[in-house]
Amino acid sequence: MIFYHVVRNYFMQNPELKRSTWKQYIIAGIFAGGLYSLAAFFFIRSERFESTWWLYAGNGFFMVAVCLYCLKRTLIDRVRESSMKTVISGHLVTVAGIIVSCIIGFLLILIFVAGIFGLSETTNQALVAVPPTMTHSNTHGLLFIFFANATFGNFIAGSFISVLTGYSVERRVKRIANESKKQ
Repeated sequence: MIFYHVVRNYFMQNPELKRSTWKQYIIAGIFAGGLYSLAAFFFIRSERFESTWWLYAGNGFFMVAVCLYCLKRTLIDRVRESSMKTVISGHLVTVAGIIVSCIIGFLLILIFVAGIFGLSETTNQALVAVPPTMTHSNTHGLLFIFFANATFGNFIAGSFISVLTGYSVERRVKRIANESKKQ
């Protein structure tokens, strides 16, 4: 009964969770996940452990995409709302982007890493020049490195920039509104 009350009062009446805004979240998530997957493509194609920096560059691209969405929402669309709603919107875009980046990354790994799951006869070492502390299997921890970075790295980057832009942009918008009222 309590669950029904929470769902009915919060999710059904919250404008952040209406169907019209979900399309914006999904489009922004596809953009953010696509930018991350572009960097992940270069990491997977290089097949070297030293190229892990591409994944962190992808986290930066992901963060820029979430920041652009939050700025678009508050400055260009002129959505006057509390900073907490902007933070929630940024987190929803972050979750959508993580899902997209994991799906695209999984497809890239299936395409470019031969025998990743031991299904083919030609199994190769997925990463070259791995440190001795990494897993000694066919993948050398490729799946763990990629999916840990795609989930945790993108979540940290998206959450950080959502909070940062949500609160800083709100202060700027309020200051501009107060200046315009004085004139």
